[in-house]
Amino acid sequence: MSSLRIGRGKKVSFGKNPTRTPSSARHAPPLPLSQLDELSSTLIHSSLAPSTHRGYKISNRSWHLFIRTYSLPPSPTVYSLRLYAAFLVQRGIAHPDKFFSALAYLFGGLPTWEAMRAHPDVVRAVSGGARLNAQPIKRSPPLLPDELTAFLTATLSSSPSHDDLLALTIAVVGFGALMRLGELVEPVYEEDRDPRKYIKRSSVRLVGNVEFHFHLPYHKADKSWRGSEVVVVADNSIPSFNFVKLIRLFILSRDRVQPRNPYLFVRSDGTLPRRDWFLTRLCLFAPTVSGHGLRAGGATYLASIGTAPDFIKRMGRWSSDGSWQDYLRDQPALAATLNLGISSDLFVGEVGGTSSVLVICQEILDGATLSGSSSNTRTAGRSRGALCSFEAAGSNGWEVEVKCKHAGCFMAGEYSDLAAHLASTCQYQRKPCPYAQRGCRAQLRPISAGAHIQNSCDYRTVVCPRGGNDCGGAKKGIYMRKDEAAHAEVCTRHTCKNQGCNTTGRLKTLKLHQHGCDAISAARVRAENRCSLLDHSSKALRDENARLKAVNTKVTDDNKKLEDEVARLKAQLAPRPPKRGAEVLDEVKQEEEAGSCTSEGPATVSILPRPSGFDVRGRRSALDSASRASK
Repeated sequence: MSSLRIGRGKKVSFGKNPTRTPSSARHAPPLPLSQLDELSSTLIHSSLAPSTHRGYKISNRSWHLFIRTYSLPPSPTVYSLRLYAAFLVQRGIAHPDKFFSALAYLFGGLPTWEAMRAHPDVVRAVSGGARLNAQPIKRSPPLLPDELTAFLTATLSSSPSHDDLLALTIAVVGFGALMRLGELVEPVYEEDRDPRKYIKRSSVRLVGNVEFHFHLPYHKADKSWRGSEVVVVADNSIPSFNFVKLIRLFILSRDRVQPRNPYLFVRSDGTLPRRDWFLTRLCLFAPTVSGHGLRAGGATYLASIGTAPDFIKRMGRWSSDGSWQDYLRDQPALAATLNLGISSDLFVGEVGGTSSVLVICQEILDGATLSGSSSNTRTAGRSRGALCSFEAAGSNGWEVEVKCKHAGCFMAGEYSDLAAHLASTCQYQRKPCPYAQRGCRAQLRPISAGAHIQNSCDYRTVVCPRGGNDCGGAKKGIYMRKDEAAHAEVCTRHTCKNQGCNTTGRLKTLKLHQHGCDAISAARVRAENRCSLLDHSSKALRDENARLKAVNTKVTDDNKKLEDEVARLKAQLAPRPPKRGAEVLDEVKQEEEAGSCTSEGPATVSILPRPSGFDVRGRRSALDSASRASK
């Protein structure tokens, strides 16, 4: 900081010039020539964004393919450029001028390039190719206020997470500040990511619930590379909610979840949102809208409420009148709103075409004139009330097709058919909840209305599950779902939670009862446990006694069998008493009789044992011995 004395010792201080080069850089030693040349090449390469370089590389491949196919020199000439235009047209390229822009970056250093590119043959060849292969530009349809309202209602209907608020806030800021989606999210390709382009939390400034300011770093329309000051005002909000209030709610959540992260739009895990992450959430409510639809929807809405075109152009940061006019041409809904005075949500397709579509709702086209006439002027009803007239430029006998406006419905036809379709069969028409008069703000499709009413509508009438119509309270057990907690305090049919206790009453009374009942219940449980243990022990003892009795019976039977077996064996092993004489004589006699009875064959030999004292010489001695033994 420098100072200067003026007059009577007054001292004036001057701050540092922020655009002045630091002294350390001014007095740095000069670089070697090789490093200076390398730095200059880096500066030339940095003049274009990585995405532009990527597109130029793809375009230049076709030039190299062209010169290899026809064996032409790599340096362009008027003749080769003219042939190159024909080569592109033959390959079906709709816009050859874009490929010539890539060649201009590649060969722009040649002294003769400008003259060759401006040669009449080259200019006419490029123009003729664009004319022969002309194709309509496919643009994202604008995001409608109804779709943004549905996004808000679904997000805030329950306790939203930080990521839910982040997705909704990105949609609101893109719609309200006419911003490109790429300025609000992190690029997909890593080489395109530049932290200097991310919006900082420190640049945010809120003015009550009226204005929201932040600094947008440099973008492709900012040739000074200083960035732009962006503001979202509450006056530009759609009728259903205030944009600034929602943004304030998001900032509170963001500062609570990620207080130290330097960036404004950050997820709960600290990462930056990506394009596909946001579009996945947006397509639930606007299936046909892509990232550019935020900018188009905001511009269309501002035009529909009477905002001047010059203000919309400055607010959207269009770099020139040419780009602004191109944008109007590519957005027929916005052009119709600004130039024809017709509500933007009536048209789909290019105004004045032979197959223009007039999108309707239940309130429009009543009393409208749709039949053809010799004039180019048609009269149609407007969704905002008054009738308007517009001219279909360049069309004779212009016919209008009416189409259902609800996203996802492809019904189109006569107005009489469409009116019946909207009244009864359209499954994509959002209608207020049947309990809207009680305060429910949900907009429901017929296909999902039943589930909402049954499971999530806080204003649906329910009956107390504890006591029906006889549970106390001001409404006798009938209340709305959102009042369930309040009814629980006055309900007299609460039951003690302890098993076996039938005490009922209010929660406050049961809390006093609960202390004693818990002790009694605990003692009852302990007694029941002891009784159960005793019963179990008695049963086990009875079972054991029965088992022992069966074992004893078996042992007794086994002992008896063993005794019988021992007696039998003893009887077998005991000595036999000696035989008497008469018995011996009988045996001898029997042997003799048996021998005499045999008529043939050898004589039978007795195998009976001979008694002691028996002599073969005479039987008398044996008989005498037997007599003596008997005496």
